[in-house]
Amino acid sequence: MSDIQRWLDESRSRTFCVIGKGKCVHLSRGNDESLCGKLMMDGSRYVGSQDVLDYAPCRTCWKIMERESAELEKGGDAVAGKGRYKVSLTRPVMEFLDGTSCMQGDEEPEIRAEILALSRRSNGTEVGWVSFETLEWLYDYIRTWAEGTEDNAEPGEQRAAFAAHKKIGAIYAQAKEEGATAVAETQGKLKLSEVRGDIRVGSVNGSGGTIHAIKEIDANGRNVPYCSIKSKNMLRSWGPAHEQKATLELCAQCSKHVPTGAVEFTEETVAIPGLDRTVTRRVAKPVTGDDNTNNANGEDPAMAAKTSGTMTKATQNEVAEAIRANIARLASMDGEGTAEGIEALREEIRKATEEITGRGAAGIKATLRAEADKAMETATAATKSDAEAEPDAEEKPDAEVVSLATKSVEDIVDFAKLVEIGAQRVREAATESFEKGRAVGDVQHAMRLGSTDKDGDPDLNARQDITKKGAGRIYELVLANLPEEGADPDADVIRERIGTIQTDARRAMQTIQPEYIRSLDVEPDPQAEDYEEQKATLEAHRARFHNALKMFPADFMVDDEEDGKPIKRPIKWSERVFDYYEKKGKPLRRYTRAEEAAQKRAIKRSQKAQLEAAVEAGELTQEEADATLNPEATPEEVKEKADKRAKSAVLRLIDDAKKLESEEEKTARLDEIASMLTALRKEIKKAETAAS
Repeated sequence: MSDIQRWLDESRSRTFCVIGKGKCVHLSRGNDESLCGKLMMDGSRYVGSQDVLDYAPCRTCWKIMERESAELEKGGDAVAGKGRYKVSLTRPVMEFLDGTSCMQGDEEPEIRAEILALSRRSNGTEVGWVSFETLEWLYDYIRTWAEGTEDNAEPGEQRAAFAAHKKIGAIYAQAKEEGATAVAETQGKLKLSEVRGDIRVGSVNGSGGTIHAIKEIDANGRNVPYCSIKSKNMLRSWGPAHEQKATLELCAQCSKHVPTGAVEFTEETVAIPGLDRTVTRRVAKPVTGDDNTNNANGEDPAMAAKTSGTMTKATQNEVAEAIRANIARLASMDGEGTAEGIEALREEIRKATEEITGRGAAGIKATLRAEADKAMETATAATKSDAEAEPDAEEKPDAEVVSLATKSVEDIVDFAKLVEIGAQRVREAATESFEKGRAVGDVQHAMRLGSTDKDGDPDLNARQDITKKGAGRIYELVLANLPEEGADPDADVIRERIGTIQTDARRAMQTIQPEYIRSLDVEPDPQAEDYEEQKATLEAHRARFHNALKMFPADFMVDDEEDGKPIKRPIKWSERVFDYYEKKGKPLRRYTRAEEAAQKRAIKRSQKAQLEAAVEAGELTQEEADATLNPEATPEEVKEKADKRAKSAVLRLIDDAKKLESEEEKTARLDEIASMLTALRKEIKKAETAAS
């Protein structure tokens, strides 16, 4: 089988496509994007194999296809017998997984290594082959993510979570059907009959959700599971494990940490309130930390969490609270402790801080380090002061400098010189960035001059779709000629920087446009050697704006002022063009970015001076002046902005649904959106009822 045929057979959605009016045939996964990263803009189309011979193949697409085809040949189909499964994880999925304790380096290094080994595509998607254990881990975590986004997540996140759950779920289900059940058993999902009977269990979404083991109740009254589930909804308890159906399976992550083993039950007679009857109830005898638990040493739950590599939020808070108590003790050692004592306590705090693990551990540790450093400064400063207060005393080891760290930026060697050099380098980099952006902007400006709008005028604001596509071709050509990702470091830098270059070019265009229009006013020097050539060039540029000349002919006069007296003078070419475009409803920028910034600063200075005068005169308070100078958004403005965001989010969902290839999928997705809007209307009705 040929490489191309093997690649096409991998999925029915894979096919050929032509981007815009290009003469190359590309390969696509049917997702409105070519393998080389080009989006299918207006005029693009999918083509069949019979049409391919009329076009030259895109070299980048074919290289990617050959590489993926080789992976398919080597890895074979995703069946349980071969133990490897093809997965594709989009950028939102990877952003979610990056927050898990596994990807933060706290647990399951084999799974983390497999995910990190996936190949990254140009659109940020990670693709590759994983083991059944990693596939099941992905399925569990992505399902938890999808469950947690059902009610309160942003539409984009919810859509990404549901799509990922559906895709990974299908691969996982196929793997189980084709013989992976035996592997699943070795993974270690516990049945509720294997969980210690007194442990409470529950789920996020009622009886149909993933079952979790409940470890404790936090300060806010929420149930905390043994795993690191991420959910905005409350974990609801079903009751002790011994009261549940024995064959139900526990979450894979909870199964690794939940206590197991036998538990002693007692029979207890309970009276039914209001009735002259009693019933017998089985009650689990409370188990201490060293009985029937996975922590064979009977250690403290917080220490057990550290040892196992996972900490719940409640455990993190408990450990952080203990560390902060030591930090407070460190700060209070102002003259009471020796230098060795201070350093010993500081080391104890450091070690305890580094032992914090779990989701969000990096942020907690950074905060604790900063607090400890501040307390250390207080303690060492007090010790140093005590030593200086006793100049006649015999020098003791306690009075020695504890820390050799630099105390102030001014103490950095050659600080002033390095700051000056660095500032100069920043200025040079900014100037270079602007100049390079301007060089690209000059080319795009030339394209706009060569493209006309519906009125026959130069499309200087790129309102026409054709004009926008023309500029886009510049970047497409750059990307199309690059080797595949990872083959050339310089090419990878270009991929990363191309977005910044586009931004620099757009900003430069805000200066290029007004400067070009003003250049129409400048007559060439008659004494110049190439005067005739300059004059012809100027007339050619002016001729582009023939419609402006018709609206404002050569004898058109405008009001002006000279030596304080009103006069009439002929209109300038720049004024003619600016005024014409404004009257036609397509205004141009009259000032450069620098000039606009200077105008804003001048207005701000004038307003500030007026307000300061009003404060001195007693007409305004300082608070009123500050509020006038830096006004906060009004409630109406905040509401309008929120409404706009919500409407845009719904419209994006609808647009995405329209792009689905299958009519069945498109209809189903639109029905889902309609159901969501119906549910929102019900919530609005509830709120209206409650308010009334």
